[in-house]
Amino acid sequence: MNTLRSTKVAAIISDASKLQEIGYDNGQTLIEFRVDLDPSLMDSLAGFPLDQTILTYRSAEEGGKGENTFEKRKAILEKLVQFKPYLMDIELNRDLPFIEDKEVLAKRLLISSHDYSTSMEEASRKYLTAILALPKIFRDNVTFKFVGKPTDALDFFLAYETLKHLKRHVVLAIGRNGEASRTLKLNQQFVFGSLEEMEGILRFNILQKLHTSKENVYLGLIGKTLSHSLSPSIHSIFLDYADRTGYYHLFEVSTEKRLEQILPLLSRYGIRGINVTFPYKEKVVELSDVRDKCVDETGSANTLKFEGDKISAYNTDISGFIQFMDDRNLSKLENAVIVGAGGAAKSIAYALVMKGFSVYVFNRTKERYNAFPNTLKEKLHFLHSKDELKKADLYINATPVGLDGTSSPTDIFPFPKGLTAAIDIAYGTNETGLLKEANKFGISSYDGKEMLFHQAADAFEIWTGEELERKSLMEKWLKEISK
Repeated sequence: MNTLRSTKVAAIISDASKLQEIGYDNGQTLIEFRVDLDPSLMDSLAGFPLDQTILTYRSAEEGGKGENTFEKRKAILEKLVQFKPYLMDIELNRDLPFIEDKEVLAKRLLISSHDYSTSMEEASRKYLTAILALPKIFRDNVTFKFVGKPTDALDFFLAYETLKHLKRHVVLAIGRNGEASRTLKLNQQFVFGSLEEMEGILRFNILQKLHTSKENVYLGLIGKTLSHSLSPSIHSIFLDYADRTGYYHLFEVSTEKRLEQILPLLSRYGIRGINVTFPYKEKVVELSDVRDKCVDETGSANTLKFEGDKISAYNTDISGFIQFMDDRNLSKLENAVIVGAGGAAKSIAYALVMKGFSVYVFNRTKERYNAFPNTLKEKLHFLHSKDELKKADLYINATPVGLDGTSSPTDIFPFPKGLTAAIDIAYGTNETGLLKEANKFGISSYDGKEMLFHQAADAFEIWTGEELERKSLMEKWLKEISK
């Protein structure tokens, strides 16, 4: 069941004209009036159901447009408290004298801190120290809200772990790495959504759907840099096709050590499965409990499934690449050269061997190639120089070189003679350097989008048990991202 249903969704209102866009639903929806952004909102409060209202006057120092000094804030706070809202948001660092001056403990107070000056983990500890210094009557009767800017996805979870034991809490993060703070099973009192585009805040209608559905499917992608990823758009189409409510998150993690820390937290807070991308496809193999045959034979995984405390690892890069090759009638070729020797290269080499290819691998150093499993290396040929291979049918770029379109892997390893096709497993909104070079020579060329689609479809079927109708869904997705 969806335990989010106890968490209210608050729509942020910074313009009185937007009020008509909110539907009232017996108190499940809250309205945050951002009086600091539009003081005229106070004129809209008369006759409004105040048991659904959060009144906020955010200071400029904490991300708003209100006054910073208590002396200037006091008159406005006195007006707001008279409305007797569901919650009144006051700032820990500057508004506590107001509580001491007024008998407002019977009111529903929200004591907040917005700290973007350091990591969320460090800032949350400072916030907790300040809270614990308050009289016990505060700690037992008010809601505490902390908002920060995470350095990576783990940073938010560590902040949440610091503050989750507060009796009533809201712990939110801004930016892409903060989306999980609004969607996952975190026992929050409420979360914020926006009626219009606001940086780092999800749309109100998306959150409302997640928080009122009976069951959600939470998925994601983990890697070091993910801003270019097209995976969310694919899985959004899959979720709609399967008639499932859910969300696909991007979890950026800065180091292998932090990767190890975040995996059990993702499982604990309701993530069903994640894809894995550069540079963690090999590291997650060590962290998994169960591995399929392809993972064992390549030492690389791109898909994890969480079941209780167990992590199962799969390699759908292999099956996705094979499906793409079959669709494009490339499996009939015989000789292939792979430029690069990372986790993706392992998977592609394994897939090509399975299809009966003679496979050559070129990398500027042999160190990464030496990390290939011995059982796989026995079936491959390592090229020590760009002059060793004179002829091949298929050229595959498994490096990031050329993603920006201004360079090409052919600068490192030129096209051999006799090429039929070239594949760049990278993809972007523009043509990659490899594809530009292939077009100059009349060589059929493909980027990584179709492989990406098929590996995503295989992963989705592993996580959900759904069978997807791939042809129509891929056509829909390619059309969508080309707009």
